[in-house]
Amino acid sequence: LARLEEEAAREAEAAYAAASEAAAAKGEKPPRRKKPKKVKLPRRTSKGLETSKPRRFGLRNLEIAPEAVTLDLALDLLTYPKTLGAHPEDGEPVVMNAGPFGWYVSHAGVNASLPKKLLRDERRRAAATARGEPGDADDAADDADAKAWALAAIERADDDDDDDEAEDVFVDEGSRDADAERSGVDARDARDAAALRALFGPVSLAAAVDVLTRKRSKPAGEGRGRWGRKKKGA
Repeated sequence: LARLEEEAAREAEAAYAAASEAAAAKGEKPPRRKKPKKVKLPRRTSKGLETSKPRRFGLRNLEIAPEAVTLDLALDLLTYPKTLGAHPEDGEPVVMNAGPFGWYVSHAGVNASLPKKLLRDERRRAAATARGEPGDADDAADDADAKAWALAAIERADDDDDDDEAEDVFVDEGSRDADAERSGVDARDARDAAALRALFGPVSLAAAVDVLTRKRSKPAGEGRGRWGRKKKGA
């Protein structure tokens, strides 16, 4: 550690000398001398070297069943907070995120919880569209569909692993029909996987802006408190 800190100090001194020479050539004052950054090494624990914490995303309070989470969906969830787009009035970003009390959107310092019905309807329509079956939200995907799609995705991943480990075999001309049938199954699986991700995807920018507008138009102190109780005087 001492050796690394000495190297960091030498690098900082060399950078300062170069900056001073450049300032002198221009007839300017020399820059302020910066302290070298401390070198931090991973701490050793009983389980080995401590590494940086991985990104996490809690499923609690978000109505996401663990058995419905596939690898693709998990990677999607780890991208939050997610920018939905620019607000049409000022161009500032509108962001969707998840917190201890559920999903919410934020813009210019204002946070607004996403109503469960709006969130459900938006996502069900998106899931139906992903499967090529647009229709009313009430007839669209539900939690049971999500679990079924996730299970199919997991089973498909296991089958792919088994195929990778299998030895090459002779394929005759009659297998072409089977390949064609399999391609149809793959297309259906791809639609189901896309629908699963859409079922837990972000809301539209228009919906987020509408929720934020209603939040701003509500008089201060009106409505219910954080725990669902009516505020005094509301």
